[in-house]
Amino acid sequence: MQALDMADDMAMFNLMQADWALLLAQHPEFADKLESSDPYVCDLVSLAELIAQAPTSAVRQALREVAYCRDQTAAMLNLQQPPVDERAAVVLAGAKAEWDILLAAHPVFEACLADLDRFTCSRAELADAMLLAPTDPLRHALRETFCFRQIAALTTAVDFD
Repeated sequence: MQALDMADDMAMFNLMQADWALLLAQHPEFADKLESSDPYVCDLVSLAELIAQAPTSAVRQALREVAYCRDQTAAMLNLQQPPVDERAAVVLAGAKAEWDILLAAHPVFEACLADLDRFTCSRAELADAMLLAPTDPLRHALRETFCFRQIAALTTAVDFD
């Protein structure tokens, strides 16, 4: 039964990835920037620049979620975070404020996420949250968490199932 659930989660994730690809196809110049500066491993200043230049709220929130996941991973693994310059901190804070506003517009979903640690919850719970997300920016942020967790599981000893 768990294998079926995992297959359903992956099928839903693949649909989200296809939707993400369509979104980026509408903004090819930004897609090129994402290819040249991998948000998972670039420095935080570069990530903040990508967030500031994001063409849509969905893209901005997906990149903000990468910053969130990077912070969560660093905390989980007791890693030292390099200091962030003031401009990058302002961009990250602005993206976080936008996230808070998006959530506040959907109080039922906000309550659902408040009870769920999206970084450490089960894959099935995260997939359910993606399905329930009322807007594309919220859905793509959770899709990004799913992506980040997949990569983190391959590169660390953390199990996200």
